[in-house]
Amino acid sequence: MYNRYLEKKLELMPDDENLGSKIPIELEYYIIEKIDNGFYNKEFENKSYGIEIVKKIDDSKYESEMLKEISECIENTKKILNRLVDNTVTPMEMAVVIDDILSE
Repeated sequence: MYNRYLEKKLELMPDDENLGSKIPIELEYYIIEKIDNGFYNKEFENKSYGIEIVKKIDDSKYESEMLKEISECIENTKKILNRLVDNTVTPMEMAVVIDDILSE
C-alpha cells in the first residue's frame, strides 16, 4: 500500500529566472510511503519512502515523476526532498538529481 503526503509547494512566477513560460507554474513535492506488512502482520511492518514531484500549470497536472523506495528512513528522504525544493528541481530532472545526491 502507498500513501502520499504533500511536503512542499513552490509557485514560480513568470519573472523568475529560467522559467521560460509566461504562466505561473506550481511544483508540488510529495513523500511517498510504502507499507509492506508481509501478509498483513503488523509485527513485520516495513516502510520505505520515495518522492514525487508534480508540475502544474493553470491548476492542471502538466507533468509528474515518482521514485519509489529511495530510503527506509523518512528523515533521509525528507533531506533529499528539501534539497530538491531548494534547487527548484522539476519532475524531468528529478531522477538524475537524486542519483547524484545518493552517490555523494
